[in-house]
Order: sequence, then C-alpha cells, then structure tokens
Amino acid sequence: MTNDSITAYTLNSNSEAHVFFTTRKISLHYDILYKHNQLISSYSKNIRNDEIHETSIQLQNGNYILKKDNESFCMKPPVECSTVKLFFHEPCNSEKVFSERLGDYRPLKKTGNGVYEMELKEGLTYIYHYKSGKLAELEMRKALLGSVYLRPSAK
Repeated sequence: MTNDSITAYTLNSNSEAHVFFTTRKISLHYDILYKHNQLISSYSKNIRNDEIHETSIQLQNGNYILKKDNESFCMKPPVECSTVKLFFHEPCNSEKVFSERLGDYRPLKKTGNGVYEMELKEGLTYIYHYKSGKLAELEMRKALLGSVYLRPSAK
C-alpha cells in the first residue's frame, strides 16, 4: 500500500521591537509541504520594515528549484529536516537544518536536554527549548541587543 501522506505547515509571525530610537517591524510567512517526510514545496516571505524577501522551493524532476528574490538555483534533494518543523517538534537531525528562508543548511548544535542552538547569517542565534518533544520556548539572541523570547500558542 502506498502512503501518499502530505503534511502542510503554515507559520505566520509578526513582531515589532523598539530599541533605543529605532522601531523594527518583522513579518514572516511560511507555507511548506512535505510528502513522505521529504520537502516538496516551500514559500517564505520575510518583511523587515519595508524590505521584502521571498524564497520559493519546488521539487521538479528530482531536483529542487530554489528562487530567492531575483535569483534561481538548483539543489539536490532530499530535505527532510527544515526550520519550520522546529516549531512543531524536536529536530530530526541534530547537526544541520535546512532554512527555507535562506535556502541553505544551517549548523544545529544540541547544547542540553531538549535544547538546540542554530546560528543564522545575520549574527542572530536561535535557541530552541523543547519539553516532551514539543517547542516550549524560542530564544532569539543578537549580540549587543540581547534576547527576545517567544512561546508558541496553539490555535
């Protein structure tokens, strides 16, 4: 029997930060599809203040076609562990995770029981805290600016 199970992940996040005399608004939107635990398509839109960045990924003819802003790339599958999954359960790979927004793999380090750390290119560190395999808290840390904590809420 063939299992054609498709899992859809949707993630929306909006935040506003006031640091010194600067206001920073960030909006993130993700639509991700997995089939048989393999990424088959992804769309992410990242708005920082008025700057918009979009990344789309499609599995076509055995390769991923990645479009990031105005550039296109081809990459080999499979992608089985990606950042959007980290919001729903503990990582399936404790060494690296694929960033749908950046279009590449980021190092992931297990730093404790249920605690994982991932560094992004912008000098930002995400620290994921899990309880019973579910995300309990996400700490976003940036040098000189301190940390911001997010606690997921289920709808």
